[in-house]
This record gives sequence, C-alpha cells and structure tokens, in this order.
Amino acid sequence: MKKSQIITILIIVIIVLVVAFFLLLGNGKIALSPVVNNVLGNIPTSNITNNLSQNNQPVVIPQILGNKADLVSFSIKPGETVSGSMQVIGTVKGGYFFEGEITLNILDSNKKVLKTGYGTATDDWMNSGPISFSGTMDFSNLPLGAAYLEIHNNNPGWPDEGFNKSILIPIIIN
Repeated sequence: MKKSQIITILIIVIIVLVVAFFLLLGNGKIALSPVVNNVLGNIPTSNITNNLSQNNQPVVIPQILGNKADLVSFSIKPGETVSGSMQVIGTVKGGYFFEGEITLNILDSNKKVLKTGYGTATDDWMNSGPISFSGTMDFSNLPLGAAYLEIHNNNPGWPDEGFNKSILIPIIIN
C-alpha cells in the first residue's frame, strides 16, 4: 500500500469516529457537563453517569459533603425524598459522640439550621471503631425542597475550638 492510501484511510476513519461521537452526543447518550436542571436545586452533584432516567435525562448523583469518609452507613441515601417523622440509623467513625449522643440537624440548601435533634449510640460509644446510632428526625412543618441532613459531632464546651466535624447528606423535603 502506498503512503497516500494509508493517509486517506486514516482520515476516513477519523471522520467516521468524529461523526459517530456527535451522533451519540446529540441523542443524549454522552453527558459532558454536570450542569443539569434537577430537583436538588443548588446542592452540588457529582459527575453525571452514562445512565439515563425514564425521561431520557442524565442521572445526577448528589454528593455527600463534609467529613464523608467518617460515614460508614446511613439509612437515608443522598437525594432521597423525606417527610414527616422518620427513624434514622447509621454508623460513623471518628469521635462524633459525647455521653452517647450525636447531633442530627436539618439544614436548608444554604446550610442554615432549620431543626436540631439528637441520636443515641447503639454500641459502646467510648471506642475508637465505628459506632452505630439511631434517632428520630421530624421533617414536618419545614420548607419543601432541597435540604441537608447533617450528622454533627456533639462537642459541648468546645463549639468554636476547631473540633467541629460534620457530614452533610443532601435530601429533598416533601
């Protein structure tokens, strides 16, 4: 094969690949930007997945913020719709408890406290490993829409001493 034939074949292959890319992009199969209108309002979202929702829109996965590495498990998932009074259970590591209690706040989408509550350790809270807890959160009579559930360390006496830690789970109050 001559050099000119090889170059021609390479150019044709590149053109076919570029056309295929733009056809897939036009059909919504490839999402390049995490900017999507979604019910989470101004809550940060992670990268859009290649999965499509039922209405052919990219699926957006909300991000857990704060000390997310401390969260082992929690009964409310990021982006979940919540309402009324709900029992919550979770497990955290890293010293969130004081006298067996952990602080559970409901924040608006601007991270201002709407309601404060507490959870109780269901394990020995005085150990260095992960500790399970449970509590009841009441989402009644709160503004509807995007919000956060905050798991905050309970540190009375040192509120501004740099010992604050929290995990923010995006939710939708309905």
